[in-house]
Amino acid sequence: EARLKIEQLEEQEGKGASSSSSSSTAANGGGTRPPTRAAAAQSRRPPEPSSSKDTNDPPPHLGTWEMDRDSSDFLALDDELRSNLRREKSKRLAEVRQQMRFILDTDDVAGSRGKWKCCGREEYLGGEGCGGRR
Repeated sequence: EARLKIEQLEEQEGKGASSSSSSSTAANGGGTRPPTRAAAAQSRRPPEPSSSKDTNDPPPHLGTWEMDRDSSDFLALDDELRSNLRREKSKRLAEVRQQMRFILDTDDVAGSRGKWKCCGREEYLGGEGCGGRR
């Protein structure tokens, strides 16, 4: 079901690329369909600063938040589908990290993987070392 929904969204994007201005009007609630939750969130002004800080409250701005189309399309999906897509994303990212693990971030030996022959520790830096003791 999730894959079908993704394919439908991709088809809509393909069709919407030639008429992006009309599709963005519809995405913002200005078309013939009623505004979505994403469109409502997109046009919402940020709340006034308060003494209790909520992590979802953005810092104060003079304008409104303009959400990317991909984000608004994602938020328009039902809760279960969004949850499934997030799980799939986490799973795929973990697979890619494992597959790409051999590519080091820098040429510095300290960033490499391995172990000390003397004590078996797997961290190049850190700790006090073993002083040659096993």
